[in-house]
Amino acid sequence: MIDRSRAIRREEGNLLFLVVLLIVPLASLGGAMLTLGNRNLVEQDAAKSRAIALMNAESGLDAALAQLLANPNDLEPVTATVDGSQALRYRVTFEDLGEDAVDNDGDGDVDEEDERQFVRLVSRGSVNVTGYDGDGDPISSPGARSYVKQLRAMGRALSGLPQFPYAVYLGDPNAEVQLNGNSFVIDGHDTNPDGTAGGEASVAGISTTGDPDDILDQLTAQQLDNVVGEGGDASVGNVAGIDLQHYIDLYKGAADISFAESTHHTSDLGNYDEGDFKITHAVGTLKISGGSQGAGLLLVEGNLVISGAWDYVGVVIVTGQVIFRGGGGGKRIFGTCLVEGDVFESYHHDSEDLELSGTVDILYSTAAQSAVGDAVKDFTLFGWQEL
Repeated sequence: MIDRSRAIRREEGNLLFLVVLLIVPLASLGGAMLTLGNRNLVEQDAAKSRAIALMNAESGLDAALAQLLANPNDLEPVTATVDGSQALRYRVTFEDLGEDAVDNDGDGDVDEEDERQFVRLVSRGSVNVTGYDGDGDPISSPGARSYVKQLRAMGRALSGLPQFPYAVYLGDPNAEVQLNGNSFVIDGHDTNPDGTAGGEASVAGISTTGDPDDILDQLTAQQLDNVVGEGGDASVGNVAGIDLQHYIDLYKGAADISFAESTHHTSDLGNYDEGDFKITHAVGTLKISGGSQGAGLLLVEGNLVISGAWDYVGVVIVTGQVIFRGGGGGKRIFGTCLVEGDVFESYHHDSEDLELSGTVDILYSTAAQSAVGDAVKDFTLFGWQEL
């Protein structure tokens, strides 16, 4: 007789064994899936933190750009929290490539002219850091994983023009000055663009790198009181030479208006009353007529010829001749006129470096120069890369 209870128990045992065999791999699979799920969560959290760190680094570049636009000379590191969170931070450091003792452009020269103006920015965006050490490296928060993303950018800084202490500057030590009549004024007294007196000290009416007596000998007795400024009438002084081409090279790349060859221009080059300051760069002879005006920085690598009424507020830098021809109304510069060659006022000397005819006023103005200097300050960010 078959023992059915024993058979049943045997079948139950076999079934239990099969269940155990199934449960063990399923449990292992479940554990693996749980581990994988946890790992995915950790990776997702890490990816999110890295993305936030990158955004913090981008915020750092934005803050650095705002700082440099306000003052291109301000290269102090920028450190801040993001949205008030102590766990989210950025720090930006600056490096002036013109003073780093490195041949950055690989031409064999160190810190030469074409490396100046350029600044390297490094922005570190961080998550879960308590701050930055003396080298600018992030300090991790205790008990939390820190994430850091680093961006490097390059930019060019234009720091604004200096104050040129001249009404008229003559870079040629052998400059000839031929001034006709008494309808001109070269005035070294500080004068505001509205015609009121400025508050700064006077300078010479004409500043020359040569012997002032050579200039005075070319003025008639009736013209001595047309050149005024420091020291009274017939105000002519000796000054050290400056590199006018340096300032042209520095700012011509940022020109708002450019003339690539000799040009006859009849419209405005900016407007002082509207706060519209232009950087204008011309190569060759620039002829201006038509009763126009301008404001800003005028850079001419060649000759400047003005006919008709012309009113300019700012800084005029010319490597060749400056010719003011009579007729069509008065001509006036508030600011400074820097000429590499001679100074002339006549009706027919086309070969001379500066020709002044008719009613011409060149008035030294610190206010005009300051306004232009502030207007041309700029910082251009060329782009960034993630390190």
